[in-house]
Amino acid sequence: MKYVYPNGNIDAIEGDDKIDVFDKEEEQIPAAAVVYFEENDTSLSADGKHSLNNLIDLIGERPCSLVIEGHTRKAFIPSKGYNNSWKLSLDRAEEVANYLHDKGGISFKRLITIGYGNNNPLAKDIRGDQHNDRVSIIINILR
Repeated sequence: MKYVYPNGNIDAIEGDDKIDVFDKEEEQIPAAAVVYFEENDTSLSADGKHSLNNLIDLIGERPCSLVIEGHTRKAFIPSKGYNNSWKLSLDRAEEVANYLHDKGGISFKRLITIGYGNNNPLAKDIRGDQHNDRVSIIINILR
């Protein structure tokens, strides 16, 4: 999907249904929620569900979208279930998106999932690598 600002220099092509006119200002709230996972796992913990429930209460029906970014450890070790960090990170993001949709009634149209694998670590030091098994959620506020 491509967004075109009405006064921008990019014109929509007639009949192009992949371009939406976007005329609202947008702000981001980075890392509005962070959910941690066990190594090579996509299951939400009780703490993770609690964080997501708080996020659901916070955003409600407010005009916003959520960018859900999945991450894995820098020192990713393949397992029987996941032979690469990209798939694991994307599955984590999708698990969070499904929870927000099922539990919070948030439309999938408002949810964007991204898997970064082990390429965007929060903790650079291997001793803190377990903190990289996470999903970060960014709120895009539409004004």
